[in-house]
Amino acid sequence: MNLSFLRFEPRGISHRGLMALVWVMVVASFLTLTGCGYHLRGTLNLPEGLTPVVVDASSGAQGVAQRLQRRLGEDLAQSGDQPGLRIRLSNLRRDEQQTLYVGDDGSQFSQTLSVRADAMDASGSAIWVNQRVSATTDYVRNEDTLTRPQQQQQLQTQLEQELAEQLLNRIAALKTADPSQ
Repeated sequence: MNLSFLRFEPRGISHRGLMALVWVMVVASFLTLTGCGYHLRGTLNLPEGLTPVVVDASSGAQGVAQRLQRRLGEDLAQSGDQPGLRIRLSNLRRDEQQTLYVGDDGSQFSQTLSVRADAMDASGSAIWVNQRVSATTDYVRNEDTLTRPQQQQQLQTQLEQELAEQLLNRIAALKTADPSQ
């Protein structure tokens, strides 16, 4: 079987010229993506006035707070730092409702996890107050599913992670109160 048609051999372009063209295309793609605001997941560009960040949570919201702290990484305040932004999480609430009866295969449920969030700047002025942030997932429950604590914990973890991502999006969208920026 002759597969020579799969080999790409451009005529009139040297290997060095082809590599230069590839690099130009990579750089152009990178500039286009960064110009439109795209950034890699896990990177935050918080304004200087809002870092470092302190996250406080009531006992029920500790899971969301821990996930948020992990995602903040180097923007998280260390002991002794003067915080630029303080996030307070409280009143974690879980709601579950049956959305559809499936029959012998089980029933479809919707589970919502929500938390109350307050944000204050370095001077203690409120940025947002009593904001309810929610995450929802749907699943089918029958005799075999969600009877084990491990599966309940997986749902809880998934929803807490989604809440942390939503809070990060809100934090990243904040601007400093300094009019020069």
